[in-house]
Amino acid sequence: MGLLATCASGAFAVTNEAPYLGDTDRDGKVTIRDAVLILRKSIGLSKIENQDILLGDLFPLRGVGKRPIGDGELTPSDAISIMSISLGRNTIFQAATPSTVSTVAGTSQAGFGDQPGRIRFASPSGVAVDGMNNVFVADRNNRRIRVITPDGDVKTLAGSGAVGLADGAGDAAQFTQPTSIAVSPAGDVYVIDTNRLRRVSPDGTVTTLAGGDPGFADGVGTAAKFNDPRGIAVDSLGYIFIADTGNNRIRRVTPSGQVDTYAGAALGSLLVQPTGVAVDQDGYVYVADAGANRIRRVGPDGLIVTLAGGPDRSNQDGIGLAAKFNLPQAIAIDSAKNLFIIDTGNYTVREMLPNGQVSTIAGKGNVAFADGLALNAGIGLSRGIAVDSSGNVFIADETNNRVRRLNTK
Repeated sequence: MGLLATCASGAFAVTNEAPYLGDTDRDGKVTIRDAVLILRKSIGLSKIENQDILLGDLFPLRGVGKRPIGDGELTPSDAISIMSISLGRNTIFQAATPSTVSTVAGTSQAGFGDQPGRIRFASPSGVAVDGMNNVFVADRNNRRIRVITPDGDVKTLAGSGAVGLADGAGDAAQFTQPTSIAVSPAGDVYVIDTNRLRRVSPDGTVTTLAGGDPGFADGVGTAAKFNDPRGIAVDSLGYIFIADTGNNRIRRVTPSGQVDTYAGAALGSLLVQPTGVAVDQDGYVYVADAGANRIRRVGPDGLIVTLAGGPDRSNQDGIGLAAKFNLPQAIAIDSAKNLFIIDTGNYTVREMLPNGQVSTIAGKGNVAFADGLALNAGIGLSRGIAVDSSGNVFIADETNNRVRRLNTK
């Protein structure tokens, strides 16, 4: 943050050229004039530009020594906050680089194509990122596994596009409905395909690791049974965790295909249609428990605790149980143990910090497509989320047939 100085008029001035929150006319000072400008824009007397939202969206003011979190729009309350800064009653904050949502690949038109300028997806429902920042996509209605390289090139790793369950290499393999996807430290890609767990090796060879007909059974390989599994994650040792939604359980699968029940009804801990899982480096499993509108954590000892949310479907930021969700269906975690949650029913992305603070970081609450500033972005029905080593969040936007990126830095 730059040095601050008080002007003779009492306004706060900055001594470098970086923009500061409240300095909407960019004259190096936060004054009453800035408050009037935002007031005029908030009531429709002047046109609102993206820079106005970046510098003028201050309400509600929160936190000390960091950027306040606005509500994504300009209101008279923002003008009042700027007025308070100009009078020295509130802290001045340096404007951070705005969070934005952009399209990585795909268009509104569903279809299939890997060629530049003609890249198409059809209801992509799962995303995962490997250590090289390649993004893997479960392209559900194309029945293929796709890869987006860091350079933006798209290629098909496996799947012919025909409906089926054939194992094999590349386009000799078939999928029925690949919905969720995860990458192991060794580079193997694991895919939920109906009631089966499929593995795709780095060379594109597909094998069925576990599952078959719907039901419930622990066991090895095809002797194990799942019931509408939806979420998947892999830990640092290569163990696969699956949100077995229809069985209200979290299942664990070894790399050799041994399936057991890790948490859920059979172990005396109630889960209600869990749909998303993530695993941290210490072995804790985080669950998007969609039917209960809660975020849960399962310890290595099997103990389940509720971190946030409650029984009512709603949309409310807050700490722990004060926060509310509406069908949270997917979850990812970064190296700092920040959780990123697809709040499906609210069409938003929520972030949960290790201290339990839940905030809305992207989405304006409706399905209409729009890239741009994160809180103004339109995010469709989404059930897949992943985060890379740089903190970029990737979203499988089924409604809009796109893979989206949320820049959180």
